[in-house]
Amino acid sequence: MAHRSGIFVGTRELTVSTRHHFAALLAAKKLSDETRESVTVFNSDRRRGAKLIAEIGFRKIRVHEKRMGYRAYLGEVARHKIVFQLDRSRVPGQVAGDALLCRSVCIGGDGAIERIAFPKTCGEKRSDGELIDIARRLLTSEDQRQEIAEEATKIAKEKLSFRGGKEHLGRFFANL
Repeated sequence: MAHRSGIFVGTRELTVSTRHHFAALLAAKKLSDETRESVTVFNSDRRRGAKLIAEIGFRKIRVHEKRMGYRAYLGEVARHKIVFQLDRSRVPGQVAGDALLCRSVCIGGDGAIERIAFPKTCGEKRSDGELIDIARRLLTSEDQRQEIAEEATKIAKEKLSFRGGKEHLGRFFANL
């Protein structure tokens, strides 16, 4: 945790409006300018995405243009202090799941995993401004980041793991 740096922007679909990728990039730029943290983003939209990223004017950004294997992708996620997104699509929560696997912190998003594992940092019922404030605080406080990551891991073990699911289903069917 102590060797992590930067902001990983967790959405990569510029053309899907509910992902709010452009807003996430603008927020990441603001956070980067304030905290001097670098930003990492995946650009699957080639020239269009490159043009958009260039227009935003990041001081420090790493852009991945090519797909990578899942293991390498998780390694990339794990190198960052936070995973930031503004996704409002109510999807299952793959970005948050990836953050969990990396013992990282996911900020934003309103998918199932975000709401369950990251209740203090998810995007449900929070404005973009509130999420930016949370991100700013966690970028500058390793102790708070560690606390959120540990809490998310504990919640995931209880509510999202196969063992937790098995126990929950066992209780459910025992009551029938």
